[in-house]
Amino acid sequence: MNFIERICVNLTEKFAETEYFVPADADYLADHFPNAPMLPGLMMLEIAVQTAAEWMSQNLNSPTVLNFDLDSLASLYVTRRVVPNETLTIIVRMSELAPDGKAADWTAKGFVKNEKAMKAKFHIRSAKSEQISKTFQGEILKEKFMTGENLW
Repeated sequence: MNFIERICVNLTEKFAETEYFVPADADYLADHFPNAPMLPGLMMLEIAVQTAAEWMSQNLNSPTVLNFDLDSLASLYVTRRVVPNETLTIIVRMSELAPDGKAADWTAKGFVKNEKAMKAKFHIRSAKSEQISKTFQGEILKEKFMTGENLW
């Protein structure tokens, strides 16, 4: 799901920034929370991941568009409620890039009107290479299971 309209990427300084306006009629607000709606922390993380993924795509400058997925999450802290009709600004900064350029560690900070709303540390990687790896490993494990070979 891609719901971000604009992402500003700075390849030289290794960061990207985006803004997300929380619409009052967003379907996810009905469940989070019924009498006190707020942007879920998972949505904040997804915005950060999509922003970092855009930096990665532009950095690779590849004719083939790669998708990037969250590989691991080291931390996520929501420090302020983001409520309907507010705009969350998220800035992601790359801390370490894999040699092939297809994976990286990131930090993210989110703000509403200069008040810190969230911070996170995460790792993303190319979904294409990860999917191939998981599919291949899955087939090997399935084959070993079907033949009764010891998996450990």
